[in-house]
This record gives sequence, structure tokens and C-alpha cells, in this order.
Amino acid sequence: TGNPYYTPLILSAAMITTDPLARYEILNSATEFNRDPILWMEKINVARAIGLDNYADEALIQMEEWLSKENILLLQNGNN
Repeated sequence: TGNPYYTPLILSAAMITTDPLARYEILNSATEFNRDPILWMEKINVARAIGLDNYADEALIQMEEWLSKENILLLQNGNN
């Protein structure tokens, strides 16, 4: 399940990382243990930014297992 107390720390660590691939790796590792949708959406955004569209698509498919498509669309549109 998502732990909202860890998400800001993880996002902060990712933001201060200058290497985009390292940023993705931080977020990817965190999503293995955390289902916070905001964290997952950041992982997807970073994956797309560095050309890892297949990984972003896979993450969206995984999110559909525990979130409705409507909620995912809201997150994608920035209404989190």
C-alpha cells in the first residue's frame, strides 16, 4: 500500500538527482514497495522524459490493477 509519509522524501531525493536515469531508478525502486499513485505518476513522467515509454506503459497497466482509469486520467492531467 502507499505510505504518504515516504513519498515526499522519495520525490525529494529524485528531484535533487541530476542524472535522469538515476532519478528513474530511485522512483522505480520506491514503487516496488509503495503504491502511492503520485509516486507512480512521477515514475511514469520521468520514464517518458528519458525515452522509456515501454516502462511507462507497463506502470500504467499495473496501476489499473488497483486504481480506476478515471483516477489515473486525473493524475495524468495533474489533478492529484
